[in-house]
Amino acid sequence: MKNSPFEEIFCLKLPPPDGAMDAFVILCTIIIIGLGFLAGYRLILPAGMGLELPKSSEVQYLQTSHIITVKSENLLMVNDEISSMKTLRHDVEAKIIHGGNFNSQIPILLRMDGAVPLGIAVKICEILKELGCTSVHLALSKSF
Repeated sequence: MKNSPFEEIFCLKLPPPDGAMDAFVILCTIIIIGLGFLAGYRLILPAGMGLELPKSSEVQYLQTSHIITVKSENLLMVNDEISSMKTLRHDVEAKIIHGGNFNSQIPILLRMDGAVPLGIAVKICEILKELGCTSVHLALSKSF
């Protein structure tokens, strides 16, 4: 017996849902979420690296007796006299080591333009080490 005339109209017998998920949809969702993180990581993470420099009211001067200035890969100045990477060893021997007042404990200041590759600084430091210089201070600037 029928309870209501509308029972046949509103009563639907649906098959049970299929519980399997498509792996392609899951993979695409993970890729899209990953791309969202890659695109927005600069908004979340701070840019650069924070450095805390010591605070001091007194000025400390660097005691140097010799300066090597590097303006480009092929233009160097040893104690304000023009040199190059090819003649650097000879010029350092002549102007710094045999020039009179060389002390291996007093550092040599290596001033470099910021556009010069740091590999040049490594080569210069190797030459100075071979010549007996034990201390080199490095100063980088946008331009000298």
